[in-house]
Amino acid sequence: MRKAVSIVSVCMFLMIAVTMVTVVLTTKVADKDYEMVVTDKDEFEMSSDTNFIILLLDAMEGGTYNEVAQNHPEYAEIMKDFTYYDNTVCGYTFTKQSIPFILSGIWYENERPFEEYAADAYTNSPFLTKLTQKGYKMSLYEPELYTTDEELYKFSNIIKNKTGISSYFTFLKREIQISGYKYAPFVLKRFCMVGAQDFEDFRANPDDCKAYTYDNETFYDEAKNSEVTTTNDKTFKFIHIWGAHVPFVFDKDMNRIEEGTYAQNVEACMTMTDAYLKKLKENGVYDNSVIIVMADHGYGLSYGPRNRQHPVLFVKGKNESHDYTVSEAPISYDDLQEAFSRLLDGATGEEVFDYKEGDERKRRYLYFEYEHEEILEEFYQEGYAGDLDTLKATGRKYIYSE
Repeated sequence: MRKAVSIVSVCMFLMIAVTMVTVVLTTKVADKDYEMVVTDKDEFEMSSDTNFIILLLDAMEGGTYNEVAQNHPEYAEIMKDFTYYDNTVCGYTFTKQSIPFILSGIWYENERPFEEYAADAYTNSPFLTKLTQKGYKMSLYEPELYTTDEELYKFSNIIKNKTGISSYFTFLKREIQISGYKYAPFVLKRFCMVGAQDFEDFRANPDDCKAYTYDNETFYDEAKNSEVTTTNDKTFKFIHIWGAHVPFVFDKDMNRIEEGTYAQNVEACMTMTDAYLKKLKENGVYDNSVIIVMADHGYGLSYGPRNRQHPVLFVKGKNESHDYTVSEAPISYDDLQEAFSRLLDGATGEEVFDYKEGDERKRRYLYFEYEHEEILEEFYQEGYAGDLDTLKATGRKYIYSE
């Protein structure tokens, strides 16, 4: 029976492979001649005047950082000059909704298709508008934009590129692997492992840049080894990297391991941050930079409200110098637009928020389950950001309907 099943499976796989070859050779790959591509262009081009940098470490939760930091006193030196806002509540449970909210301050309440909201956020963001008015050269290193609005071409690294495939052989190989992962006998499936990033290998991009990837290893390698160039233009960079997100495959020194932990991924985030900040210091562009190190959301495994509402947030203003500072002020990502504006006007990281330690405040948070974003449930945090006992549901739900 085992032999018969193997023979039948292989025959089915071969039939599908033949069909795939036919489809690839006879079907136009794209419906348009050009596509929008987020590239790595200008990632290490820094201003000799002023830089405004947001380094976003995906899913880095504040409570776990606090626990890890107790065993790493060197973090205080790595984050020297920064103010760490420990009591911070984000806006959403997952990345898709979080990033446009961070950059625009515009809430999404399932009142329209998300693509329309994303286009609105990037077009009408008070922060991005002020950057434009102040003459910043802007770059957005975020591969999942959920909109193709031409307004995104204001970012120097997002380009209109002629659609094409650099290697049809590689393309066909990847497509066959995808088919094999489902239909091939189990013993062959290990040869069919393929991820989304593998398809970037043969995207036809301009010769001077490649598609941006938020892979941790790529960022860490480039932070250590890339050459920094300078420009007279003021620059803005939003850099989203994989950060502490699953899978847990890194130790604290950014070595790849088979079975890591979330805490080790958090430690790896600090190692990457250290490498990036050192690169800026070595090239003389650290002091003249506003730098924000933050997460889009926190992290938690179990269903129901969990610590995904508690992200890390570190802030340093231009030419700011002091010991590492921790603030317990009740901060919300709803405050970021005003904070960004003040940093653009020269405020320090300690001056960007009106709320102070000891203030009482309710902070809004929209929660939803993975793959069920059509139902947003409203909560308010009435106490410390990471305290689930004070995270209260209002009973209000925002349900998307076409």
